[in-house]
Amino acid sequence: MEVVLLVSSACSVDQHMRCLKFPTPLCGLSSIRGLGCWKPPHCFLTHSFSNAKRRLSKECGPLLVGRQQRHWTGRYQYRPVQAADDSNFSTNNTAPDGNFLQINSPFPAGPDSQNVSEVDIRKEDKVHLFQALTQFVDSNFLPVALLGAMLLGLTWPAPGQALHRMGISKWVTTTFFLLFGLTSGSKDVEKAASAWPAGLFGMISILLLTPLAAIPILWLPITPRELATGLAIFASVPTTLSSGVALTQIAGANIGLALGLTVFSNLFSVVTMPFFLTGIVGQGIGVSIPPGPLLKSLIQTLLLPLILGKIVRETFPDLGKLMDSKRKYLSKITTLLMSLVPWMQMSNSRCMLHQIGPLDLFISIAAGSILHIVYLIGNSGLMKVWPLPSAKQDVFEDFNSRAVLIVSSEKSIIVAVAVIDRLGGVFGNAGLLLLPCIAAQLIQVTIDSALVSTWLQRDAGKKLGSYATQ
Repeated sequence: MEVVLLVSSACSVDQHMRCLKFPTPLCGLSSIRGLGCWKPPHCFLTHSFSNAKRRLSKECGPLLVGRQQRHWTGRYQYRPVQAADDSNFSTNNTAPDGNFLQINSPFPAGPDSQNVSEVDIRKEDKVHLFQALTQFVDSNFLPVALLGAMLLGLTWPAPGQALHRMGISKWVTTTFFLLFGLTSGSKDVEKAASAWPAGLFGMISILLLTPLAAIPILWLPITPRELATGLAIFASVPTTLSSGVALTQIAGANIGLALGLTVFSNLFSVVTMPFFLTGIVGQGIGVSIPPGPLLKSLIQTLLLPLILGKIVRETFPDLGKLMDSKRKYLSKITTLLMSLVPWMQMSNSRCMLHQIGPLDLFISIAAGSILHIVYLIGNSGLMKVWPLPSAKQDVFEDFNSRAVLIVSSEKSIIVAVAVIDRLGGVFGNAGLLLLPCIAAQLIQVTIDSALVSTWLQRDAGKKLGSYATQ
C-alpha cells in the first residue's frame, strides 16, 4: 500500500491545498489520481508528522511527503527511493511540479513495526519542537527582539540602567543608520523610477498625511499622558526601515519601490518631522520646542550616518558586495541594535511603569491597532482616487500598490526611539513614551503579516483557478 502524507505545519489546510495545486480540498482519506503523477495512492492530511508516522508506518512501507519548498526544514531527508510503478517520477526523486519527495519510512513496515521505540519518537519530537522554535524566532526576529528587550528591562534593569547612564543610546542609533546606508543598494531604488506616481503618493502619505493622525491621538483620555504622547510621536515618524521592505518582498511586490520609499522618506523626514513634532505634539501637550535644535540633532544622528554609509558603499564596490552577501546576518545585527534602546529605556523607567492602569494600557494598545488599520484603509482608498497621467493609469496595479500600501502605512520604531532619546525628557518619561511605540510596532507587523498572507492565498486561488481551467 502506497501512502501520500501531506504535512501542513506552517499554514492552513485550505492554503496548503492551494499551494499544492489540488483542485479540491482534501479531507481524511481520498484519492489524488487526478494529479496525474502517481499511481492510485491514498492521501492523509495531517498537521503532525510524528503522530501520523507512528500510526501509518505500522501498515505502510514508503511514505510520500508533500511540503511547500519554503517550509522545508530538512527534518525528513531520509534516503530517496524510485517509485517502481511510476514512469513520471523524475531522476532527482521529485515530482514534475516540485512539490513531492518520496522517502523511506524511518520505521519498517509490517508487524515488526509495532516494536518502534517510543523513546526515539519522543527524541524526534523534541528535535522538531526545537527546529520549529528556531524557525519561528528567525521568521519573527524583530517582534521577538523587541518583546525580549522590554521584558529584560522590566525583570533585570541594572545592566540597562548602567548603559543608559553611559549614553550608549546615541551611538546605537548612529550605528544603526550607518549600517542602513551601507546595505542600501542603488539598483533596486533605480528600478522604482518607472513607478514614480505611486512613489510620489507614498512620499506624500508618509511625510504629510499620516502624521496628521497625531492630532486625534492626543485627545485620548488616558493617564499617564506619555502613553498618548508616545503614540502621537510614533504617528509623526517616517516609515519603518526593515519590516516594510521585507513584507513587500514576501508579497512578491515591487521591492525597489518599497526600498526607494524607505530611503527617501527617512531622508526627507529629517526636515518635515521636527515641524510636526513641535507644531502638533508639542502644542497639543502645551510644550514649546523650537524645531531648529531638533532638526540639527536628527541630522547628526540619522541623516549624516546614513549618507556616510551610502558614500562608503558606492566608493568601495567590494564592500557593497560583501554587505549584500551578509545581508541576512546584518539584518539580525541591526534588529538587535534597534532593541537595545528600548531595553535601556525600559530598565531606566521600570518604577514609572507601575503608574499605568490596566484600562489605560488597553486603550493605548487598542489605539495603536486602530491607527494602523486606519492607515491601511485610508491609503488604500486614496490610491484609488489619486490623480494620474493617462499613460500611468496602471501604475497602481498589485505589483506597485501592495508595496506602497505596506510601506506608507507602517511607522519606524527606531526613528521614534531616536526622537524620544534626543528630546531628553521634554515630552515626559522616555520609558512610558516608548511603551505604546513598541506595542504599535508589534501590532503593525502582525496585521501586515496577516494581510500579506491573505494576498498570497488569493493569488494562489487565482492560479489554481487558471490551472483548473487548462
